[in-house]
Amino acid sequence: MKEFNALRPKVTFTGGTKDSPSRFVKETIAGISSDMYCSFDDFGDGFQLAFFSFSPKKDDFTAIAEALVTKFGRPTRMDKVSKSNAMGAKFHGTEMEWENGTSRIVAEELGAKIDESRIIFLYRDPQGRKTREVIAKEKRSANDV
Repeated sequence: MKEFNALRPKVTFTGGTKDSPSRFVKETIAGISSDMYCSFDDFGDGFQLAFFSFSPKKDDFTAIAEALVTKFGRPTRMDKVSKSNAMGAKFHGTEMEWENGTSRIVAEELGAKIDESRIIFLYRDPQGRKTREVIAKEKRSANDV
């Protein structure tokens, strides 16, 4: 499988606060315009990009999935999935995943909205460090015992 750790985008964000550095920006994936959400985690030495996701139109999923396969090779997982809405209508789609130990890409044909897909690029901290939020949660759990 090809390396995809180098996909970390070089995007400069302005504004926000120290406690909320995540942002929505307009970007392209496989030449298709989409909203991109970037989320940052604090690993103790400042915020680092933890994941970014795209929410393209569902009609664009096939073109994006083909571009991901061309760039990263066959997915490590590919499943057919079904989701239903509150009215009971069922929707069927594909989920694909690429995993290389340090990064993961998940492509979901069925996104949060009926007409959207979702593509997520997740990073693991190279040193295996936990975020301050995870450490605080573990401390609270330990104190509850």
